[in-house]
Amino acid sequence: MRLQEATTVLLALLLPARVLSQGIDLQGGIITRTSGNAQMYANLTLDIRDIRASTNEDEMLRLYLDGRNAEESVGIHFPLKKISDILREDTTGTPTYLFHLYGLAGLDPEQYESSKSYSDRFVRSTIATSTPMTADAIIALDMWMFATHVLTKGADLCARRAAADNPDRLEDLGGGGMDEFIALWIGQDQTPASSDGHSLYAWAQSAAALFGTDNPEAKVNQDVKLLYQQGAGVLSLPRACTKDDMEGVRQLWTIAQQIIEKSLVPQVQMLIHSIMSEDEEQAALYAISTIPQVSQCRPSVFKRLNDALLTGNVNFGEKPSILSDIEKAMDCFGITCEDIGTYKAGGYECNSDNTSQIKSLAGYQPTTNVAGVSNVHVV
Repeated sequence: MRLQEATTVLLALLLPARVLSQGIDLQGGIITRTSGNAQMYANLTLDIRDIRASTNEDEMLRLYLDGRNAEESVGIHFPLKKISDILREDTTGTPTYLFHLYGLAGLDPEQYESSKSYSDRFVRSTIATSTPMTADAIIALDMWMFATHVLTKGADLCARRAAADNPDRLEDLGGGGMDEFIALWIGQDQTPASSDGHSLYAWAQSAAALFGTDNPEAKVNQDVKLLYQQGAGVLSLPRACTKDDMEGVRQLWTIAQQIIEKSLVPQVQMLIHSIMSEDEEQAALYAISTIPQVSQCRPSVFKRLNDALLTGNVNFGEKPSILSDIEKAMDCFGITCEDIGTYKAGGYECNSDNTSQIKSLAGYQPTTNVAGVSNVHVV
C-alpha cells in the first residue's frame, strides 16, 4: 500500500466517524473534516467549468461577476470575482499576497496599493479580448492566491486561539484553513490522477504531464494531499489550537508553509512551458502569477526577470538567461529540479546547479541550504 493511501486509511480509523461524516468527499482518498466553506469553495470550480465552456463574452462576465454554482447561503452566490475583493480588502493580508503586491510594485512598498487589482484587470482583459485563457487566468491568479490565503489565515487563527485568554470569543476555527485549502485545490467533480477537470488539481496534472512528473498522479498533487492529511491530523487532536498543544500550532504553520511551496511547482512549470513554446499570452499570464513571488528573497534575480517578463513583450531571444534566472528563483520557493522534472518536448532540462543557492531569509543569509524546511511567517 502506498504511503499516501496508508495515511488516508489510518486517519479514517483514528478520526471519529461523527467528524468524518460532516466533511465532503473530494475523491482520491480525501474527505474533509468539516464542510462549512469547503463545499462552497469546491463549487467554484463549476463556475470555472462553465466559463471555459462559454464562447459568449457577456455570459462569461456574468459568471465571473455574479456566480452560478457556489452559494454562501440559499440563493446568495459566491462569485469568482469575490476572491480578488476579499484579498484586496483584507487589512492585514497574508505573506504570499503581500509579497506579490510588493513584486508587482517593483519592490516599492509605497506603491503596492496600486497593484491590488492585478488579477481582476487581467481576467477582465481576457474576457474583453475573447482570449481563450480566462479559466486558466482565474486558476493561476485567483484560485491559487486565495488557496494560499485561506491556508495561512487558518494557521494564524489557530495560533491566536492558542494564545488567547478566551478563545471562545474568537471566530470559529472551521477547517483550520486545511479543509478550505484542499476544497479549493481539488474542487468539485475532479477525477483522481486526471487533468479532466477545472481545479488547481487538474491544472497541476496538466503541468506535470509536460514535465513527466505525473505517474499517473502529479507528484505535486500527491505531496499536497499528503501534507493536507498531516495538517488535518494535527487539527483533529482534542487539544488542537490550545495552550496545551503549542507544538501542534507550530506543526500547522510548518505544514501550511510546505503546502504553499509545493503549490508553486505548477506555476513554475507552466512559466517554463510558455517560454519554451514561445507563447506570448501564456508567458504574460504565468509571469504575472509567478515572478512577483521572487521579490521575497532574491531581489537581483527578481529585477532581471521583471525586466525580461513583466515590463513589456517577452524577448524569447533571451530564453537561456531567463530560464537560468527562473531556476535561481526556484530555491527562493523551496523548489528543486526533482519537483519540476524534465521538459518532455525537448530543449530544456532543469539545471540543479542553479537551484543550489542558499535561500536568503528576510535579508539574513544562512550558511546552509534551508529550502524546504524553513518556516518564515509574517504575523
